[in-house]
Amino acid sequence: MQLKIQSTKDNHLLQRKEVLAAVEFDGATPSNAEVIASLASQLGVAVGNVDLQKIGIKYGHRNGVVRAMIYASPELKKKMILMTSTSKKKAAEDAKKVAEAQKAVVQ
Repeated sequence: MQLKIQSTKDNHLLQRKEVLAAVEFDGATPSNAEVIASLASQLGVAVGNVDLQKIGIKYGHRNGVVRAMIYASPELKKKMILMTSTSKKKAAEDAKKVAEAQKAVVQ
């Protein structure tokens, strides 16, 4: 998977950066955890500060667009994102996958 950051925009009011990136891959679509780990390593931020909004890929294509928000702190991220009980469970599962993917990227 290759991730290339196309643009970043500072949103001072919400204390975050809005990032658009292009992703190219072979095989299956990369998981959210892999994309978050890659974004965090490229931008030099903690994985907990990244909120992945969307991975947009057209059917049959091997490239797409990624939209993410980079917050100043994990506490601010939690404050800004509306969490339902289902999304809390998914976030916990994704956090485990992100930690595993981050270990794989570092090695």
